[in-house]
Amino acid sequence: MNEVLETMSDQAWNLVLWRYCNKCRSVRPPRAHHCSLCGRCVLRMDHHCPWVGNCVGMKNHKYFWNFCMHALIGCCIVSFCHIYDMATSTKGIGKFDDNIHFAATLILSTALILSLGGLGGLHAYLLITNMSTLEM
Repeated sequence: MNEVLETMSDQAWNLVLWRYCNKCRSVRPPRAHHCSLCGRCVLRMDHHCPWVGNCVGMKNHKYFWNFCMHALIGCCIVSFCHIYDMATSTKGIGKFDDNIHFAATLILSTALILSLGGLGGLHAYLLITNMSTLEM
């Protein structure tokens, strides 16, 4: 990395604002942020996601969005199957009284639809505008 930086002309250094990361002890490019959990600088860092297990940044923002959308689709399938089962059942709404797990799954999947829908929509906007949550 240092060999590349030494070959740059003075004009190239003046084109962008270079910053120095004290934790990595190296020059970091623009739009990079240091992740304290990973211990490295990440290009166009969005956040450190515990569900994915690493930083969401330039190379994997699309995959994080796909993860959110597939989780949303899964929750929609669960909710619609539960609602269909409740509508076609002879007991109807009384099915909630018989099985508390049925009711808890329906409530949880419906709540996750709302939260994952908002998260997926926000990150779709961020992908379209080429931004991150740290820059927003």
